[in-house]
Amino acid sequence: MRALLFGIHCSGTGTVKAFRLLNLRGETGMKTITLDIRDICEADSLHGYLRARLGFNEYYGCNLDALYDELTSICEDTHIHLIYSKKNKDAAYIHYLQRVLGVFQDAENENSGLSFAKEQIDKTSTE
Repeated sequence: MRALLFGIHCSGTGTVKAFRLLNLRGETGMKTITLDIRDICEADSLHGYLRARLGFNEYYGCNLDALYDELTSICEDTHIHLIYSKKNKDAAYIHYLQRVLGVFQDAENENSGLSFAKEQIDKTSTE
């Protein structure tokens, strides 16, 4: 399966996304992890949450380089669905969050067994 994913990956990102999402329906037994970080407002809390939910080792460095290392080391075919919000967050955290999303995307490009999707949910006070 990894060889097939890698071959498709070389042909274009759109194809990879469609194929990997198809795998989520159970054809390959891909592991799916949903990360809901809408209520997190600081980098330390974010890294603590990621460590716990993704099962990172006790030596996880709680920084972007360590996050990339852990994500690119995932061996099992895994889809990560990350739900986030920018509402009521300060500018520094929003900037950091953008960098975190970039790390997930970079890791997906490097690790043929990793699939990543992000979903921004910013509810208004009338919802």
